[in-house]
Amino acid sequence: MAAGSIEIGRQSRQGGVILVISMIILAVLTVIGVSIFSTAGLEEKMTTGFQEQNRAFQAAESGIAQTFNALSSQSDFSQFSPDSVGSGSTTIGDYGASTRLSVNYLGETAVLRNTEPASARRRSSGWGASASSCIGYHHFHINSIGSGNNNARADVNRGIRVISVSSGNVTCPGVP
Repeated sequence: MAAGSIEIGRQSRQGGVILVISMIILAVLTVIGVSIFSTAGLEEKMTTGFQEQNRAFQAAESGIAQTFNALSSQSDFSQFSPDSVGSGSTTIGDYGASTRLSVNYLGETAVLRNTEPASARRRSSGWGASASSCIGYHHFHINSIGSGNNNARADVNRGIRVISVSSGNVTCPGVP
């Protein structure tokens, strides 16, 4: 046969190997693409779970702040009721998360009693002009549970002491 001529009728020995190789490469690329999409979906679920947990924690922290505000406006802790703090719904941005509070009053510890006459006290001492004064700590335990979507929940516990000054003819518990 002359150079440059084409033989017709002879079968090539390659017999479709290129087709098989291209199908294998296409299958591998398909598997890689599906795994990338499933990984992205899993990462999105993890991010959503983290955001929900963070929102629940922020709701619990806002319950603690709500309790601090209620306690800071309290002047007579002998009449304190945990119901005055309450519980309710806290809104974080456009998201509503619920907060449940539990406030326990653990008692008072007096730390100082002043029985000096008013005339003997310095004007800038901060003590009242009454016959006796008592500085004490009121102990509280606060439990705030924040919850959000997807069963996200955060439980925050705080123990606090509120300083109070009682004036007049008062009895300081634990101080002679």
